[in-house]
Amino acid sequence: MPVSLPNTTVADSYPSAGGGGAQISGRDIFASGWFTVANAAVLAEYLYGLQGFDIASPEMFLAPGTYPLAGNEQNPLNGIRFRNAVAGSPAQVWGAFFYKTDPVLSSSAEFTSQISPSGSVSTGVLGPTPSLTLPANPADSQLTILTDSLATPSYFWLLQWNAASNQWRFIGGDSLISEVMGAGGYGAGDTVNSTVYVDAATVGPSITIPQKGTYEALFGFQVNKNVTDVGSLAAIKFGAAGASDNDATVAVANFNGSPATPNGYSASRKLTHSASAIGEIWKIQYRGTSANDMHLYARYLSVTPKFITP
Repeated sequence: MPVSLPNTTVADSYPSAGGGGAQISGRDIFASGWFTVANAAVLAEYLYGLQGFDIASPEMFLAPGTYPLAGNEQNPLNGIRFRNAVAGSPAQVWGAFFYKTDPVLSSSAEFTSQISPSGSVSTGVLGPTPSLTLPANPADSQLTILTDSLATPSYFWLLQWNAASNQWRFIGGDSLISEVMGAGGYGAGDTVNSTVYVDAATVGPSITIPQKGTYEALFGFQVNKNVTDVGSLAAIKFGAAGASDNDATVAVANFNGSPATPNGYSASRKLTHSASAIGEIWKIQYRGTSANDMHLYARYLSVTPKFITP
């Protein structure tokens, strides 16, 4: 008769020999076997060789799926044990070892559904579930979904862990967006008259960065001004550092003569910058190349992650 491992919840550490848990440890001689892993990845070791001379295999990383095992006369299978690949992310495993004389029954299709510790199977394949925090000890290529709220989220970010760079790579999701629209006529909106960077009366737009990492920022504004050949600049102020022309975009009023009603001008820019702290505030500040009124409206800031650093 085959020796089976029923649906078992995997622990973060390997079970002790003969102590139950996610293992077959009879040290008997088996010809073949198969095991199914569900819900999360595991690490596994199997024993092979003749009794008294058996050795453990190198540790294997097994993503959810079904895996066959085979021995031979010189190196039969003796046992197998499992532990979670990511601490705190329990997997479910089950399967069987077969003697040489046993008929071998196994699944003909890969198992990729979700299974509960009680044994119930969901309909369809489930990916990672949204979480308010990043996994503490991720495996290479592990996926996670990060959000700021399960009830009223402002973003969902699908991230993949890159062990080589020690970063979460942004796969897809929402941008963080802030706008200050105002009215579009001359003299409308907030007025700024300064040759150094300052906040407008309605501060921003601004965004609080939720995680350390590298982000792509897109920002822009529109301005009405009645002085020709004068620049209006908008720059992102990153955290405690002062706003700089190096991080600015500029709109220049350039018309022939002095029109009765000044025209509106716009400018935008995309740049990449790193946030060194959780909760860092990025906001837009403004200045002119000369001391003249700038009437601001249609201001926006959009921030999208590229890499998240734990």
